Amino acid sequence: MMNDPYNTTNRLRTGRQKIAVKNGSAQRGGSVSRGGSASRGGSAQRDGSASRNGSAQRNGNASRNGSASQNGSVPSPVAASATTITTPSPAVSAPAYETAPSPTRSRRYFVKALLVFIFILATALLICATPLFSISDIEVNGNFFYSNNDIVSKSGLRIGQNGFSALIGNNILKMLTLRCAPAEQAVTSACPYVKSVQVRYIMPRTIRIEIEERSKSVVVPFFGSGLLIDGEGVVVDIVRDYNQAGLPVALGLPITGYEIGRPLAPQDGNVAKVETVLSVINAIKQVERDSEEALAWDVGTIDVSDGRNITISVGNGIEINIGDGTEMYYRFMAAKEIIAYGIDEGEEGAIIFSNGARPVFMPK
Repeated sequence: MMNDPYNTTNRLRTGRQKIAVKNGSAQRGGSVSRGGSASRGGSAQRDGSASRNGSAQRNGNASRNGSASQNGSVPSPVAASATTITTPSPAVSAPAYETAPSPTRSRRYFVKALLVFIFILATALLICATPLFSISDIEVNGNFFYSNNDIVSKSGLRIGQNGFSALIGNNILKMLTLRCAPAEQAVTSACPYVKSVQVRYIMPRTIRIEIEERSKSVVVPFFGSGLLIDGEGVVVDIVRDYNQAGLPVALGLPITGYEIGRPLAPQDGNVAKVETVLSVINAIKQVERDSEEALAWDVGTIDVSDGRNITISVGNGIEINIGDGTEMYYRFMAAKEIIAYGIDEGEEGAIIFSNGARPVFMPK
């Protein structure tokens, strides 16, 4: 090997390195790339010599396909030999975060709601204060046992009262239909003969009360006095002498207590007997409605002491034994015809119905 007195080789090598440094492609340590020849993105050098597709340099000196540099400088042989093709990693989207409502916006909603509430309250107070809606007339319909004054007094309503104030305490549904629920409840609680009631405000100045009263159907003896029962078994009143009530007398019902306005509560095991008495009363009323002529007899007693032999006395010494109480309507219709056309006047006896057989009249 020949001696180089001018050290030409080292000068050329140093010049190339300076050119590379000047154009932003200097290798780490002056001449060796990191990892020997591996670049950062598959062939990119660490300090700005990353190639775009395997050998492109970062500061504009990289060739697009690993050959031509932008400023005309020749890429390093080490970088050129490390050219590879890599697949770009997929983009990662930033996570979505829910934004909390602004305190200012929440306060704004609260202020709006408060203003609406104040407006509604002020409007309601204004309506209640104006005399335009003061009650001047209270109508009562459908009452027989109670007088108009009794119903009005029990309702708590009065002339001169604001009509809308009578609606206070209603549920939303009744308020929308202008029904006065507090007055309805007051009348029902204080008047046991009242079966149902509707109290309605008719704008601007009228209250209308519609009453449906209970009808006394039977009297139940209770320690000498009598409990008046309607067709639903509700105790509507009490009288001192049950014989003077003018109603059919139910026998065979052991009663330990009662409450006016509440259903009759017999001893345990006797509820069915109460239902039987009510069924007898309702069947006789149905026969009366369906008959062209009035019945020629009045019910005196209904004896349910023996549930298989229910006996009804109808006056004039005639009794009807309807057995266990099945087919009541048919049996009472047949008994009506027998009493009207099959028994001589003044004759006494019993009409007996046996299950599955024709009725038989047994004279005394």
